[in-house]
Order: sequence, then structure tokens, then C-alpha cells
Amino acid sequence: MFDNLLITDNNFLSTKDYTYELPPNRIAAHPAAKRESSRLLAAKANEREISHHIFSELPVLLPENTLLITNNTKVIPARIQAQKPTGGTVEIFLLEPAGDASVFDELRQCSTGRWRCLLGGRKMHAGMQLKGKSEQLSFTAVICNAYNCEAIIEFQWQPSELTFGELLSKLGTMPLPPYIKRSADVSDIERYQTVYARELGSVAAPTAGLHFTSDILDKLEKNGISRAELTLNVGLGTFKPITVDKVNDIEMHSEKIQITITELRRITNHFEKKMPVVCIGTTSLRTLESLYWFGVELLENRIGEDCDRIIVDQWMPYTSKKTYQPAFEALRAVIQWAEERNMDIINGTTSLLIAPKYHFGTANGLITNFHQPGSTLLLLAAAFLGSDFWRSVYNEALQYDYRFLSYGDACLFWR
Repeated sequence: MFDNLLITDNNFLSTKDYTYELPPNRIAAHPAAKRESSRLLAAKANEREISHHIFSELPVLLPENTLLITNNTKVIPARIQAQKPTGGTVEIFLLEPAGDASVFDELRQCSTGRWRCLLGGRKMHAGMQLKGKSEQLSFTAVICNAYNCEAIIEFQWQPSELTFGELLSKLGTMPLPPYIKRSADVSDIERYQTVYARELGSVAAPTAGLHFTSDILDKLEKNGISRAELTLNVGLGTFKPITVDKVNDIEMHSEKIQITITELRRITNHFEKKMPVVCIGTTSLRTLESLYWFGVELLENRIGEDCDRIIVDQWMPYTSKKTYQPAFEALRAVIQWAEERNMDIINGTTSLLIAPKYHFGTANGLITNFHQPGSTLLLLAAAFLGSDFWRSVYNEALQYDYRFLSYGDACLFWR
């Protein structure tokens, strides 16, 4: 069924081929002193060429007329401490609103709200009331239902005229990844956020963007390099380790995506002019590729007339013979689909899995960080660089003492 992945039971992509030994002391617990002082490894897959730089050199490493694709999502302070009736401490980790409301709308709610959460504690059950407070406010979190560590929680707070976003700004902390073995501090409020973050909704940062500064963005613009924005709300699934032996058995997490039709037109025009496109982060790349594959489905008449949002499942590129389309034609089909429905903003979800043997339809380049062993993000990097060259790149990064993962150093990959 999955033409590019499944071949026979004895000939499949093994997830064990996409891991490596990462010493704990190579995981960056803190960001570099200055965003732009991070190191930058550049790798060209076609030439199998690797070079070493500082991130501040990026404006001279990108060709003129490059279009950068940024994910403008903003991280919410998603960790809240509360107490059980017995006095024990519980961590509540917000994942997403429990209903149909967007994160933006739910953060504007006053007095009450419902969220899907993770609970860090023992012996919790439906009906239990958790409480938290500071000097000037308090909240009650009622567990509506719970399964394992996940629960639907209804929050009520005082003063009731405060929005939930204001409550979080006073009581919440930044949700650092689980492999950073420290508590978030005041500096993380700024540093675990990109300088161009605007759209609240993520519980993890699109970390490739953490290296950018306003000064670097200005220099890029002066060098003829432009930007286009889209949004993917990063969920905790991005840190979920692979626990199966076959790539085909991976179950990808779903994340919400959004782009304005104005920005999509800009991106489409850039592809039509055959100018380079570089995605900042795996989230930007997955979003752009999801738009591409939805466009391919439109061109092949596989999308129903009543469809009013983009839905891309993890196997869409693999589940039937595809006629690979130029990026601008596929994206133009998405624009036409949106215009027929009078959309100014295109919304949807993607659970797209990008793994070796995947056919890329869009970006030429990718700015990213070094990813966890045995993760879907590493599969994406391997697909982008080639299933053998990625290992050379990571071995060189380890040899040259690069810092890894979210607060680590950066890469510039050309596929």
C-alpha cells in the first residue's frame, strides 16, 4: 500500500538505522550567550560538503533572492503548579483547548476554560479539585476525566475579569523540553521564544528560529533575502521517541497549521520564478510540504467539494501512485481552492511523516538544530540530506563539539 516505504516484510526501513550515540554532556542545557553566537554547520548533500561557521554569518551564506519560511508560532507558559486536596504538588501541562476554540480564543477567556492537559502526579481521578494561587490571584482546576497521565481540566479563577492568558503570565512557566534537566528560569521567557513569534499556541519552540536576531533579519533583508510566514503550533508529540522497529509502524502526532492566502501567493510566486526557498525549522518544512501534498491531491481530484480545511495524514505522500507536480502548480491549486471558498486564512492539521525515501516537493534548504537520536525529526533530517550523508554530518558535529538539541547549535542543509 505504501509504495515508497513498504516493500516486503524482510525489506523495510528500520528505525534502528536512524539513531546515534549522544553523550548527555552534549545536550545544551542553556542557550548560547547571544543568539547569533551559536555555531552553524553547513552541509550540501549533492557535493557531500561540510563547512563550519558562526550563525551571524548566515546573511552571506544564503544566495540573493532566497525566500525564508518562518514559523511565527509563540510558546505559551504551559506549565502550572497546583496542589491536591492532600497537599501534594501536581504539575499541570497544558496541551490544547478541549473544545473547538483556538488557543488564541481560549487564552482570551475570562473566569473559566477547559483544556486538555498532562498531569504530573499520582493517584488523581475525575472530580478531584486541584488548587493554585499567588499573592493576588487563585485558581481551581477540576479534573473532568483522566486516562493515564492525560486529562480534561476545567479551570476557574479569581479575579474573574482576568483572561486565562493573564493568569498563565503570572503563574505559568515556559515548557522546556524533557531532556533539559533543569527548571525554567526568567531568562527562558525570552530565550525560549523566537524574535518573530506572534501567534500564541505552541507548547514547544520552533527551535531553529531561536538563533535569529532583529539585526540578522535586517542584514538578510539588505542582502535581498525575504521572508514569508506560516504557523504550525508545536505540540509535545515533537519530543515523542520512536518505540517501534519499522518506520511504517510509527504513529505521527497531529498539529494545527495556518497560513494567510497573501503569504501563500508570495511563496508560490517565488517557486514559479525558480528562486531558492529555505525553511527555518522542521515545523516550517512540514507545513510547506503539507500544503504541497494537499495541492497535489487537489490536482488529482482526490479532495471532496465539501472540504473546508486542510487535512494531511501521515501517509498522504505514500498511499497511491503520485504524479509529482512542480511546487508552484500544487500551491496554486491550494490558492484556487481557498479563493473558491472566500478564505483569507487557510487552516488545517497535519500529521505528515517525512522519512527517508520521501519525495520533497518544495524547499531547497533547511535551517534546523541537531535532533534527538531515534526521533521523527532525525528521520526528516535523514530524508533531506540522504540516508547515509546525515550520519557523516552528525558524526562531524560530535567530533567538532557542537551543542545539540533545542538550545544547541544550528545547521544549514541543502538537499
